[in-house]
Amino acid sequence: MRQFMMKNADGQTFDLMRKDAFLSEPAGLGFGQDVELTQAGTGWVLTKSSYTRPEPSGQMVFAGYDQYEEFLQFLGAGGTELWYKPLSVWLCLPCAVTLDKGEIGTNRRLCCGIIFQGLGPWAEQTMFVQAGLEAYGFGYPRRYPYSYGQGSPGLIRIRNGNRESPFRLNLFGPAKNPAWTLRQYGTVLGTGRVLTELQDGRKLVVDSDPGKMEITEYTTDNEFVSSRYDCSDFTTERILLLPPGECTLYLRDDNGVITGTAEVAKLV
Repeated sequence: MRQFMMKNADGQTFDLMRKDAFLSEPAGLGFGQDVELTQAGTGWVLTKSSYTRPEPSGQMVFAGYDQYEEFLQFLGAGGTELWYKPLSVWLCLPCAVTLDKGEIGTNRRLCCGIIFQGLGPWAEQTMFVQAGLEAYGFGYPRRYPYSYGQGSPGLIRIRNGNRESPFRLNLFGPAKNPAWTLRQYGTVLGTGRVLTELQDGRKLVVDSDPGKMEITEYTTDNEFVSSRYDCSDFTTERILLLPPGECTLYLRDDNGVITGTAEVAKLV
């Protein structure tokens, strides 16, 4: 059975399958393109194509005003994401939300129209981890359902989808001047390096998501330490996108290989 839920910037979740607050009549969950065509004889030639912005909608059915206010408080934290599981895989859509307000009807329920205005494409969120990384005891919080990719010391093998995708790279200390190289079939697609020293219990986050782009040091408990963008090796690209298909990230510092994970938003 398909499932829906939401997450916000505070890391809270709201189950949209609750009996007292559920999403009904969902629509607009499909795929669309804006195209421009030029006629060529009896046919047409595609001259331009772009993906349309997702805008799912439906009805939120609340048992009463208390549940409505609870949902409003949840939305008030911002950073909302709609999560949708049509079969076995969760898909995520960052979105802004428009929620109507009515009165309790004859069915003794408060029915409110809702629109999820997509701020990006639908994506399958997956984490790829170096072999043996969990044994080091990094308490990395699971922000979303994920699976493990194959890896070995110093590298992460990634199976991306069919579209170029952003990703979030987490490089763990101790490390001196951490660096990374993205390869596909033996070809170097890009490199990155930051001239800083990470202590044990710290990590460097390099995020290529256009809405979150950053090069920042955090603790392994995700507490902000400092921006490290100004420590970048500006002879490298640093902010990279993953190509379609399989690719590999090679991780090292001045002393050898280092550990890391890659959170990939496989665009769908």
